[in-house]
Amino acid sequence: MSLAAEKPIESRTSAALFTLAALLVIGASAALSGWFPLTFSIVAVILFAGPHNWMELRYFLGRLPARWGSRRWFYTIGLGGTLLLSAMFILISVPWQWQTSTWTIVMSSWNTLFLLWVALLIWLRGQEKPGDDRFWVWPVACLLIAGAWAMPMWWDIVLVYLHPVIALCFLQREIRRRHPGWLPCYYAAGAFAVGMLGLLWWRLGDSPSLPGNDAMTQRIAWVAGSGVFETVSTRFLVAAHTYMEMLHYAAWVVAIPLLARNARSWKTDDAPLAKKSPGWRRVVRLLVFGGAAVVVVLWACFAVDPVLTRNVYFTFAIAHVLAEFTFLIGTV
Repeated sequence: MSLAAEKPIESRTSAALFTLAALLVIGASAALSGWFPLTFSIVAVILFAGPHNWMELRYFLGRLPARWGSRRWFYTIGLGGTLLLSAMFILISVPWQWQTSTWTIVMSSWNTLFLLWVALLIWLRGQEKPGDDRFWVWPVACLLIAGAWAMPMWWDIVLVYLHPVIALCFLQREIRRRHPGWLPCYYAAGAFAVGMLGLLWWRLGDSPSLPGNDAMTQRIAWVAGSGVFETVSTRFLVAAHTYMEMLHYAAWVVAIPLLARNARSWKTDDAPLAKKSPGWRRVVRLLVFGGAAVVVVLWACFAVDPVLTRNVYFTFAIAHVLAEFTFLIGTV
C-alpha cells in the first residue's frame, strides 16, 4: 500500500481515537458530577486548579510574540488590562463590610470596565485586518453594560459559566490549526456534552438540594449560582458547574498541551520570548518553574485549610480568566 493511501487511514484512526477519548471524558465527568457533585467539585479543584493554570501559563508564553510590532497596542492594553482588572477584583473581594447597595455599585462598575476592555480588544484586533472595522462591538458592549447594571448578580453567574467554554474555544482553535479533519468529531463531541448537561438537568433539576450548612458546601453552592437560581436544586447547580469545570480542566491539562505540542511544559527555550535574549530566557524559566512551585504550595495549602485556600484561589484566579480573553481575542 502506498504512503498516500496509508495517510487517510491514519487520519481516520486518529480522529476516531480523539472522538472516543472525548466521549469518555465527557461521559465520566457528567457521571461523577451527577452522582457525587460536592465531593467531585472539591477533589477536582484540589487536583486540577493549580496544574491547569500552570499549563495555561506555558501555553500563553508559547503564543506571546517576542516583538509586538503592529500589535503593540493590543498586547499592551490586553496584558495591562489583565493586571489592572485583576488587582481591582482582588481589592473588591476583601471583606469590607459593605452594604448590598454599595457592593452592587462597585461590582457593576468593575463589570463595566471589563466589558469596555473586552470591546476595545475586539476593536483593536479588527483594526489589524483590512476591511474588518468591528465597530459593531461598541453598541453590543453598551447593551451588555446596561444588563450588568440592571442584573449584576446574573451577570456574575454568566461569567462563571462562560469561563469553562473559553477553554473549549481554545481547543477548537488548536484542532482547526493542526487537525482540521477532526473538527466534525469535535463538534459532535460538543453536542454530546450539551446533551449530558441536559441529562443532568433532567435527573437533578427538581431533586432535593445538597445537605449541609458548612462553609465549604455553602461557598460551592453560591459560586454555582444558588443566590440567583433560588428555586433550582443546588444539587443540579453544583453538578452542572463541576461538570463544566471538569471539561475546562481536561482541555487545559491534557488536550491543548498535546495538540499544541508543549506537553513537556518544562522545556521553555522554544517560547518566542525565550529566543529574544538570554535575559528573557531567564524570565521565562522563572515564570514556568516558579509557576510549578506555586502549584505545589497550593496543594499544601489545600491540605492545611481547604476552605480558605479555595476562597483565596478563586479570588486570584480572575487573572487567568482575563488572560484567556486577551489571547482568545488575539486569535480571531
